[in-house]
Amino acid sequence: MFERQDLYIQDKTYSFKADDYMTEKYKGMTVNERLYLGGFMNQFDEFVRTKNIDGIKNILAKVEITDESSVRSIIEGLGL
Repeated sequence: MFERQDLYIQDKTYSFKADDYMTEKYKGMTVNERLYLGGFMNQFDEFVRTKNIDGIKNILAKVEITDESSVRSIIEGLGL
């Protein structure tokens, strides 16, 4: 489905498929970094302001945070 491509960084070659990147696009990033990169900061802030838990969960899933304990921890950390 996806072609393997090469990425050159500092004289090293890394081979990857586009779908490899897509499934781990946000790996190693904080929640805020994920929200910013995904373009969800304003929408997420609005969902927090209006206490829209389903909306928050939906956005977290879009930035690859799907582990239920992680989601629960984030929501509790927001005071919701």
